[in-house]
Amino acid sequence: MKKITALLLALLMTLSLSAALAENNPYAVTEPITIEWWHSNEDQYTEDINVLCEKFHEQYPLITVIPRYIGSGTVLAENLIAAHAADSVPAVSQVNVGYLAEYFDSGVCTDLEPYLEAYGLDRSEYYEGMMDAMTYSDGQLYGLPFGISCCYTSENYEAVSSPEYIDQLIDWGALFVWYFHYMPVGSDANIELMVTPEQREEMYHKVREYRVTKAIFPMDFQNDGQYV
Repeated sequence: MKKITALLLALLMTLSLSAALAENNPYAVTEPITIEWWHSNEDQYTEDINVLCEKFHEQYPLITVIPRYIGSGTVLAENLIAAHAADSVPAVSQVNVGYLAEYFDSGVCTDLEPYLEAYGLDRSEYYEGMMDAMTYSDGQLYGLPFGISCCYTSENYEAVSSPEYIDQLIDWGALFVWYFHYMPVGSDANIELMVTPEQREEMYHKVREYRVTKAIFPMDFQNDGQYV
């Protein structure tokens, strides 16, 4: 798993930064720069992270990456939002998926289409690259038994409960999926993402349907306490 983690981190950094070496576009790096990478990986990953940064610098000598541990995923998310408000965001940062709504509301997210076009990148290559990073030289995909934690909202509940989504999780090797609905926290949380009673009921029935029709075990955080 350490190799898989390192490869995924390397891929994420490469996808984020390699474009900076492209020529004939307004984002090209033409002189040495040092950038900061915020992350939430604890001490046991320090050695791997330093190796990744060194290897990245060897491949892209104009860019020096300084990794900075910020704290837990929650602490990182809060600092990233605050840094954006202060106009002092790092060049690269991990993100906490549980804070996606807050990222959008605070303006942290931006449209990547101009960057993709400038570097001639094909978004369809990202999925293939991620899967390649988890595949060993014998062509087999290895990993520990795992499940998926999935937060559903009024905007995504149909997509994450669709048969196609469930089939994709099965293809990835997931043994279970743990659903929990979006719960706004704080006075400025986005309440529009809360699911309606009707949407919750629809999820309740789909979870039970997939248990008997799909090769995966879905669970509902609010209604399946007996399986925990």
